[in-house]
Amino acid sequence: MFKVRGVCFTGKAADGLEKESGIPSSTIHSFLGKLEKESGIKAERDSEDGIRQHWDFSKVKPTQEREIWIVDKVGLVDNHLMDELQQAAIAYNAQVVPSGDYDQLPPVGAGEPFKALIEAGAGTAYLEDIRRQRDLELLEAVRHSVKGDTLKTYEILDKRGDYREIGSRDDRMCEIRNIMRQAKLEDYKNQLLLVSTNGTRKEYNDMIRRDYIFAGQLDKGTTFKITSHNGEKDVTEKRRFARRDRIIFTGNNRCLGVLNGTMGQIENIQGSVFTVRTDNGEQVTFDIEQYNSIDYSYAVTNYKAQGMGVDFVVADMPTTGRGQNRNAAYVDLSRAKQRAIVFTDSKERLEKQTRAFVKKVSSRDFAERIQKMVRRGYVANNERYHVPEKKSIGELLASVKWKPLDERVPDIWQTYERQKTQRDGKKPLPSLIRQHRLDEPSEGMGR
Repeated sequence: MFKVRGVCFTGKAADGLEKESGIPSSTIHSFLGKLEKESGIKAERDSEDGIRQHWDFSKVKPTQEREIWIVDKVGLVDNHLMDELQQAAIAYNAQVVPSGDYDQLPPVGAGEPFKALIEAGAGTAYLEDIRRQRDLELLEAVRHSVKGDTLKTYEILDKRGDYREIGSRDDRMCEIRNIMRQAKLEDYKNQLLLVSTNGTRKEYNDMIRRDYIFAGQLDKGTTFKITSHNGEKDVTEKRRFARRDRIIFTGNNRCLGVLNGTMGQIENIQGSVFTVRTDNGEQVTFDIEQYNSIDYSYAVTNYKAQGMGVDFVVADMPTTGRGQNRNAAYVDLSRAKQRAIVFTDSKERLEKQTRAFVKKVSSRDFAERIQKMVRRGYVANNERYHVPEKKSIGELLASVKWKPLDERVPDIWQTYERQKTQRDGKKPLPSLIRQHRLDEPSEGMGR
């Protein structure tokens, strides 16, 4: 018999896995911190914002039970965190079972370890049934986006009138706002507005909120300080909140029972005390002076939306910048159960940008590029990166600050091989890697 635990990159994924499958689950960071603490090592913060990046497993003792750690939404886990998790599994004598879809949005950090494992030949099982989409045409559109025929996806949406080009940014945002505010605030939980950047998210949130104030459905509210989690640093900002406002929790808090990504509507504000009804029906009361990791949720980024599912989705997909690719199109469309509308400034450019999955640059890519330059004997204009004044390969190589091997990005595959051989008298265990191509992992786990 195996003991099974769930460890996920986000708190919302952990909550979904536990509710859908009954598997006790937590975030990877909290799980590794607990494992370290239980071994007798005092935890120390190793980053300015308090988010742990390194753990010490030197005193962790191997479990006497057979234990499996299921890592849901593993496509979001980067090289470093995967290496830390594998090191913990080796110390604890547990087996890691990644579960996810690398065709969705990639990790923010370095590498794509899940994809690397599969490409290196790790045993993989596929689930190909779609459970979320209830509309047959939308279901077919999502299928085509996964298989790579995004032109067919857009063709299906276009026939429904759900693929729209508006070149002017202001006009496009105005049209999207008109659609989103048609819903009453109490029904807003059944829809999502997905955008590519935090800057655009903030713009939409402010404008849609003003629309509801102008329509008389919302008061201007009172100003409070919130903590905005932008990248590696936390920033204090100001927001006005009122009764009926739509909000999203942006930080895990087990005492309150909320997770990063939980959405809800404010039912009451008394002084600094908020009462919120979450979208799953639970009531949460907190003092914003003690817990202020909240923000508006009239629009969210597609990264934040991974794992969510609602009836109606509007996706703003402008072709400026680098936010559009096949991964983003797949995630945006597959959040919808009944209907999805895609807006863009240029259908022609969007169709080109979403033909291929995003490719993350790795150290291997640079090594191959340098070898090519060495063979050729010179540096082309598009290969100079941050040293445009260097013209010879000798000058380029001389400018590189090389690091010792043990300081480079960890080799996830080698870690995986070590894990297989360092247990049970060096007898390799069978690979138990699951990948869910067309469905959300947690929805398939308990079925």
